[in-house]
Amino acid sequence: MIANYAMLEAIRQGNHGAAFETLMVDIINVAGWIADFAAGAWILASELYFPPGDRRMLEFNIDVAPDIDDVELPFFVEMPSKPLSPTGYH
Repeated sequence: MIANYAMLEAIRQGNHGAAFETLMVDIINVAGWIADFAAGAWILASELYFPPGDRRMLEFNIDVAPDIDDVELPFFVEMPSKPLSPTGYH
């Protein structure tokens, strides 16, 4: 609590509501910068390692994929009782 109070005071002294809003805007901006960097890195990597016309790349049409609006991920998950194997399966 003390650290949170000190952080909010450092951002906007005496107005923690406005300080929290400023903090959230900054976090969203940083997340956007990371996403932009990652997108650029993926583009560069794909151009370097899979140049146009590379016959190792094949296009697949997946007809059985669920609609994105039908996919739900639980907020909380249980950890497995034993560690996963390197393949991700028990």
